Amino acid sequence: MKPAQLRTAIFTALNVTALTSLLTTEYTIPAVFHEDAPQADDSGAAAYFPFVSFQTVNIAAYNTDEFTGENAIVQVDVWSRLGTTQCETIAQKVFDLLARQDLAIEGHVSTQCELMTYTLDPDGITRRCVLQFRVLALP
Repeated sequence: MKPAQLRTAIFTALNVTALTSLLTTEYTIPAVFHEDAPQADDSGAAAYFPFVSFQTVNIAAYNTDEFTGENAIVQVDVWSRLGTTQCETIAQKVFDLLARQDLAIEGHVSTQCELMTYTLDPDGITRRCVLQFRVLALP
């Protein structure tokens, strides 16, 4: 699976109204980012939250006697400044959109959530949920 194909598939799965309606409208684009989210000059501006960012952590071989494929770990981060409930609501929507759902990747077999953890950033106001998904493809 090519990294660009995986990024496109994840973005497409997350860039739906069911999720984007829960995110900030301060950006001129959907608040789902593969790269770092652009922030206001005052990076403490709460209006630029909540948003979702994601990255491909790694892509590795997944080979058996019968198949030659790949598996990838994709990390999705939910960022919120309105408290635990908002962060949990958005994280659950991300989970619903990706876990055990079909992705537009050649040979896609499964997408499983392996981690869902919540933290409070050192600033004391930014909540973050880290979700890690394993994507398996056997082209």
